[in-house]
This record gives sequence, C-alpha cells and structure tokens, in this order.
Amino acid sequence: QSAEMRADKKAAQLKASRMMRDSQKLKVELQKMKDIAEKQTAVLKRKIDEAAAKDRARMELEKKRRSAERMRLASSTSHDSNEINEARKEHLSTWIEREVDYSIIKAQIEDQKRQLNSAINEKRNHMKDDDTVNIQELEELEVTIKSLKNSINNLESHLKKTFPNSNLAWRFFDSETFKTLTKPDAKFVLTHVFDMCSSIKQELETIICDSESTIKSAVDVAIAKEKQLHDKQTVQLKMEHAEATLNLLES
Repeated sequence: QSAEMRADKKAAQLKASRMMRDSQKLKVELQKMKDIAEKQTAVLKRKIDEAAAKDRARMELEKKRRSAERMRLASSTSHDSNEINEARKEHLSTWIEREVDYSIIKAQIEDQKRQLNSAINEKRNHMKDDDTVNIQELEELEVTIKSLKNSINNLESHLKKTFPNSNLAWRFFDSETFKTLTKPDAKFVLTHVFDMCSSIKQELETIICDSESTIKSAVDVAIAKEKQLHDKQTVQLKMEHAEATLNLLES
C-alpha cells in the first residue's frame, strides 16, 4: 500500500507540475491574446476616426457640390428668351429656402405640442389612481412638461423673430411672391426645389450608410473587448484550478 501511495503521490505531483507548466503557457497565450486584442481595438478605433473624418470631408464637399450644381442649374437656361435675371433668381431661391425653414420650425412646434399633450394626459391618468401614485414618475413627467413648454416657447419666439410678418398658418400659396410667379419663375422654382430634394436625399443616404459603418465598427470593438474579457477569465480559472490542485497535493 505504501508503494502504491508513493506512486499515486508521484503521479499527482507530475500531473500538478504539468498543470503548472500549462498555466505558464496559458499566461503567455493570455498576454499574446491581450496584445492582439489591444491592437485590434486600436485599429478599429482608428478606422472609426478615419470614417468620421471622411464623413466630415464628404459633407463639406457635398455642400460645395450642391452650391455649384445650383449655380449651374440657375444658368443652364441662359439661352432662353424668357430667362429671368440673376437678381430674380436670388430672390426666388431665398424665398423658397425661407419658406422651407418656416415649415420645418412649424413642424417642430406641432411635434412638441403633441408630446406636451401626451405628457399632460399621462400625468392626469397617474393622478387619478390615488392608491398607486408613483411620486418619481410624476416628478419625471413634471420635468418633461416643463422642458416641452420651454422648447415650444423658444421655437415660437424664434419663428416670430425670424419671420416677423408671418402668422402661424400655412402661408406658402398665400404669399405675394407665389401669386406673382411668371412661367419662367415657376420653371426656375421647380428646378430649384427638385435640386434641393435630390441633394437632401443623397445626403441622407450618405449619413445612413456612414452611420451603419460606424455602428458596425463600434459593435466589432465591443465584441473584441468581450472576447478578450472572456478569454482572460477562462485562463484565470484554469490557473486557479492548477494552483489549488498543487496546494492540495503539497498539504
């Protein structure tokens, strides 16, 4: 029995020694994986930064392109006997863009008002149930309501300041400029509006494409970090198991 115990102990010690050697190898592998993961993270971060820089440069280039395209379109009918002069073109372009800005601010006000009414109704519904009133939710609703009211007031103030001679009703077709449009004017306006829509659509598609690329890169970084953490934890568990086995044998 004594010989058998000595043999078992020797075998266990050999196994523990192998496990310790393996743990050292695991440490080396862990360091390698850590270095690789750090390099991958740095590469992905650099790619994200480069994509953002390219996006800014592309947006600036697109603005210049749109400006040049509008000028080209504005002068593309110079041979027409009914051609409108540059001052009229500038007046019509400014008018259209102001009307678009006016409509956007109006839409923002209407959206904020819908959100405000929804928050007020939600608050009323909460206060009806006296037994289940959640003070924190009511406070959050109060903050939301106050914020929306301030936002609406700021937008309406901005609208009145930017368009002092306008009311809050739809005014595009009632404006004096629209009523006095000639056929050449209408042709120029239609071309200008089409170019605006086309440019905005292209810009949106570029933003969506770049956003998807940025999100994918960010997800790749997150996955790499999670994998690194998981591998590190796995190696740590294996090392702890080897050390615990060796300590048990030594005792």
